[in-house]
Amino acid sequence: MSSSAEQGVTHTELSGLNRGRSSPLGCSIVDGGANFSIYSRSADAVELLLFDQVDDGQPSRTIALDPIEN
Repeated sequence: MSSSAEQGVTHTELSGLNRGRSSPLGCSIVDGGANFSIYSRSADAVELLLFDQVDDGQPSRTIALDPIEN
């Protein structure tokens, strides 16, 4: 299965993806889904890799996060 980044899918095209909260750091369960919050002083890019199963070797979806929007 191709990742969303390979398919050219942006965060605005993904169903149910909304602007999140900056705290707390990490993954938090929220109404309607999950919030992922990270911090990096020097990252050039960030991708969120999602796996269907805990032992999967490859992500089922990769979401490239926009540094302006996210």
